[in-house]
Amino acid sequence: MAVSATMVYSSVASAVFYWFLWTTHKCGAFNLASQHAHVIVDPKGQVGSYFGFTVALRKQSDIGVENS
Repeated sequence: MAVSATMVYSSVASAVFYWFLWTTHKCGAFNLASQHAHVIVDPKGQVGSYFGFTVALRKQSDIGVENS
């Protein structure tokens, strides 16, 4: 039960974080196309993470492979 609750929390938190990226991108806070971002859950909050998530940009070629 705890595992599924964690998975649900991660999904909801990830969606909220994508929303945060999208809104801040629209405001010009980040030069980041959020649809090209890959959010990685980082529960230890390591250096470079925001709100326990790390954002990695994907190459355009990787995005094309993922969408096919």
